[in-house]
Amino acid sequence: KLSQLLLKSEDLLLYFVKNKGLLILKDSISHNTFGIDLLEQILFNNEKIREEFQKSKGYESLIDYLYSRSLSPEKKTLESSIVKQIFGILEDATLNEYVRNQLSEKKKIKDLFIAVLKALDVDENISLFGTLISFGANLCFGKYKTRFRELLKKDFGDLMNIIINLTTYVLKKLHEDQKISDEINEEKNKKMKKRQRTELLEKEKNHKLKVGDRILLKQTLCGFISNLALDGTFRNFFANEEFLTYMIDILKIEKDRKNFDW
Repeated sequence: KLSQLLLKSEDLLLYFVKNKGLLILKDSISHNTFGIDLLEQILFNNEKIREEFQKSKGYESLIDYLYSRSLSPEKKTLESSIVKQIFGILEDATLNEYVRNQLSEKKKIKDLFIAVLKALDVDENISLFGTLISFGANLCFGKYKTRFRELLKKDFGDLMNIIINLTTYVLKKLHEDQKISDEINEEKNKKMKKRQRTELLEKEKNHKLKVGDRILLKQTLCGFISNLALDGTFRNFFANEEFLTYMIDILKIEKDRKNFDW
């Protein structure tokens, strides 16, 4: 009910924000996660409110919450869907230059970023990985030195292993996805009963959803690599012949599929 009222009236929303409603909403997350949806809706695509939220350390509090629930052995780990939703809020926030500059300074964010990437299985959390990598890419945005890129150098070995694993995963899945798509298209041209066709269409629908998540991961990963490569240390690694081969193979597959979303 609160969500419907606030999102229908700009005056009421501004009153809510001015009277620390967002901070109360943010604090409520430590008791239950019901407020995340409303927080997400209010902050998305509202640059002024995002800046106000950051000035009151709201985004940093979300990072602290994720950090304590993800890295503390004493507390129950959050569901991946909640982690993805909060990282989605942070990803959207870092499109704002003021917020991005503030958050890129925080070592705790770098530690959380690396820890979550290392802890989760990409195949089971591919949508979360796409959001998380996009968040990291935003924090590395800019042709000049960014604090987050410098902080990531502290975990250079771990980060490069993560990127290699993600790149080879994307490459493998691109091959598999194309093979499955070809098989589905071949089946669709055959005569079959109504029930069989319904099952085939459902299979195609589910496959397209998975492909969509993997395409998002591919795009955000390429963007992250591009932003890291603005620094000479990372650029030298990516210029390695073996790594370049991975990237060229990805582009060749996309060229063959005429899928020029990059």
